[in-house]
Amino acid sequence: MKAIRIARIRVGLTQKRLAELVDRDQSEISRIEAGKTAVTVSLLLRLAKALKVPPGKLLDETRDKAA
Repeated sequence: MKAIRIARIRVGLTQKRLAELVDRDQSEISRIEAGKTAVTVSLLLRLAKALKVPPGKLLDETRDKAA
């Protein structure tokens, strides 16, 4: 999910640090950002909290493609 990568970079986190904050492996964060791994609602909420953005902001790219 491109929006997660953009938000992560904006707040100055590495994939490794974001993974630590949400209790996941860095490789999983990489796969999520590349769109190769689905994100559960629970993980989406933890990512949003760690990235300090509303959860919906991380889904914006999905809505844009559907429009």
